[in-house]
Formats: sequence, C-alpha cells, structure tokens
Amino acid sequence: MTDDTATGHTHSPRRRTRTTVTFGAALLLSAGLTLAGCASTSASVSTAAATTDSTATTTANAAATTDSTAGTIADTTAAADAFLATLTDEQRDAVLYAYDDATKTTSWSNFPVTFVQRAGLNRADLTEEQQTAALAVLHGA
Repeated sequence: MTDDTATGHTHSPRRRTRTTVTFGAALLLSAGLTLAGCASTSASVSTAAATTDSTATTTANAAATTDSTAGTIADTTAAADAFLATLTDEQRDAVLYAYDDATKTTSWSNFPVTFVQRAGLNRADLTEEQQTAALAVLHGA
C-alpha cells in the first residue's frame, strides 16, 4: 500500500496499475477518434474537390457507358444468333422456349445429372464449331 499524502488516500499497487492502464486506454481512444475525424475531414475535402473537378468527366463517362452497354447488348445478341445458327432444329428446340413456358422455367435443378435430367444441351455433345460459338456468347456478355 502507498499513501498519497496530498489527498490522504491509500492506493494499492494493483489499483494504481489499473488506473494507469485505464487512463492510457482512454488517451489512445481519444487520440484515435481525433485522428479519425481529421482523416474523414481530409477525405471529405479531397472528395468534394475531385467531384467538383470531374463533373464534365462524369457526364462524358455516362454517355460512354450508355454506348458501351448498347454495344455489349448488340455484340451478345449477334453472338447468340450466330450460336443458334450452328444448331440443328432438334438442338434449337432444346435451348429455346417461350418466355412464359412454366415447364421450362421451373425444371431447373442443381442436383447431379444422375438424379435429374438436365434441360438444354450438353457441351460435350456440341461440335467444335458449336462450342466456339457458345463460348463467344459467354465472352460477349
């Protein structure tokens, strides 16, 4: 036990250590919060400046994105049409269905083929030309 003559309190070494650790943790927490606030303010200021400077760029990028999206759709559609052109009538019937055909849209399963018959075509059953065309559809998407 130690005696604090100024306040008249007696403190154990264990209590003093706990008080020192608590004070140190509070000091670190305060410093961390202060620094986090500074970082947020700096980030906000630089974000605002970047936003102001890039308004014209954003408008140009929006137009480019629209063109890019339209281009992607056109490329994917062309690749799908090219793939369908490589298929026989029987194969085409296996991959095409009406949008509202409930039997085709509800027959999907992720169970192994030993349990559930898969709809569509097996890639291994496609010719090399058909496989290349199918991969071009995936690449265009």
